[in-house]
Parts: sequence; C-alpha cells; structure tokens
Amino acid sequence: MEGPVSTVGSFIYNTANDAPSRVSELLAPDDKLEVTTVKVSWGAASDKDITDPPEKLIYRVEFAKDLSFTGETEVINTKPGITSLRLVCLWRK
Repeated sequence: MEGPVSTVGSFIYNTANDAPSRVSELLAPDDKLEVTTVKVSWGAASDKDITDPPEKLIYRVEFAKDLSFTGETEVINTKPGITSLRLVCLWRK
C-alpha cells in the first residue's frame, strides 16, 4: 500500500545546556525615578518562653502608603534574629 510522500521536517536536539547571554540594559529604575536606600531597624523583642530566645524570633514588618494603614500594605517577614531591613525606595520626580 502506498500513500503520498510527506513533507520534510526538522527538529533540534541540544546535547549541552548553553549559558544565556548577559543582560544588555537596565530596565528599572528609569530616569524619572529617584532611588533612596532606607535602613529600618528595631530593638530585639523578648519572649517569656525560654525556648524562644531573641535570635530565634521572626518579625513581621508592615509598610503602608498612609499613616493609618487603611490602604494597601506591604508585609515582610524577617529571617530569625534579624532586627533591621535595608529598603530601596523609588520616588517619582
């Protein structure tokens, strides 16, 4: 039994993982933003439970655009024992 001849096809078989190219341009922040680095730090809390010393405590830090925290907030949970954060803030000029 014979049928029509199929069209020629091709495929790629990559035998090695090639590294991607380097980043060629910075996309953010753009020239309309001012970048400020802010350090936020606090004193370590204490816990009456002796199995939770300050170096084990995790802090939940909340940031908001308004002082009443009624709008959208951003939450960062620290790693155990960390009592400061360095934030990069972007401001429109």
